[in-house]
Amino acid sequence: MVKRNVLFVNPDTGDFGPFMKALLPRQRAFVDAMITGGDTNYTRAALTAGYSDSETSSIRVTAHRLAHDAKVLAAIHEESVRRVKANLPLAIRVIMEIAEDPLAAGNVKLKAAEMLLNRGGMHVVTKIESTKTVVHQLSSDQRTRRIAELMAKAPKALPAPANSAISDAEFEEVVEPSSEGLEDMLG
Repeated sequence: MVKRNVLFVNPDTGDFGPFMKALLPRQRAFVDAMITGGDTNYTRAALTAGYSDSETSSIRVTAHRLAHDAKVLAAIHEESVRRVKANLPLAIRVIMEIAEDPLAAGNVKLKAAEMLLNRGGMHVVTKIESTKTVVHQLSSDQRTRRIAELMAKAPKALPAPANSAISDAEFEEVVEPSSEGLEDMLG
C-alpha cells in the first residue's frame, strides 16, 4: 500500500463558517484539497483528504459523491469566499505596484487583482442614467375599449364551492354590464 501525504486541516472549527463546521473532518480535508489543488480532480482530492480504495468499492465513486454532495459544495463556496477575502491585501498590493510602475505590463496581474477584489465584495459600480421620459396615455375611447376587453375576459360568475360550509344563503344573479355608461365612471 502506498502512503499518501494528507493535507492537514485545522480541527479547530473556530475559524470555519457554518457549512464547514457541519462537515466531518475528512470532508473538510476534501474541501481544503479541492480549493488548494485548484482543479476538478476529485479522486486526487479524496486521496489527499485521507479516503482510500479499501474503504469503499472505488475511490472514484467516493470522490464523485463528495464533489456533488450539497453540504460539501456549500462548504467549498463558503471556504473559497473566506480565503479570497483573506487575500484582499495581496490584491491591493498588486494594484498599487502596477499603479506605481510606469513600465509595468502587468495586464494579467491587474486582471487577477481585479478578480480578487470583485470576489471579495469590492465590485466595480456601474451607473446608468436615462434622461428620456416615456409617457403612455390612453384616450377616453381607448380606455373604454380596454375596460370592455378586460371585462369580456373576466369570469362570468364564480361557481359555488363543492363542499361549501354555507348552507343557507341567497344568491342574486349579476347582470353583465355593457360598455355603455363607462364614460361616466371614467369621468
